[in-house]
Amino acid sequence: MLALPLDKLAFIIGIAKAIDGEIPGSQRLTEDWEAEPDPWQQPALSCDELQGLIDTLPQEELADLLALVWLGRGDVPSSDWRAARSDAHRVLSRSEWRYLMGTSMLGDFLEEGAEALGLSVEETVVALH
Repeated sequence: MLALPLDKLAFIIGIAKAIDGEIPGSQRLTEDWEAEPDPWQQPALSCDELQGLIDTLPQEELADLLALVWLGRGDVPSSDWRAARSDAHRVLSRSEWRYLMGTSMLGDFLEEGAEALGLSVEETVVALH
């Protein structure tokens, strides 16, 4: 259903929620999406890190992210998932990170989009904190 692996989606959701301040005292996340304690007890996540991650996503995974935002925001119903992915592919550009980064509550919308498809990333997101 998704080209984007659930653990990678959970990682992106975790970063987005940390940036939005929903995760106090967030842990540093490594490139392989595993949490490690932050010795300085400061959030180590930044917009630059999220931008870098989004920039490296293959087209299929980036289209999934974009379509999940639309789904989670209520722009399209879950029954139109295939059409949403198709539309996401059509409008996709390499600067899509700007759109995604400018989306308020990005982590929430991604999580809600996944839930609308019957996918649960909550346990993975919680485990990252």
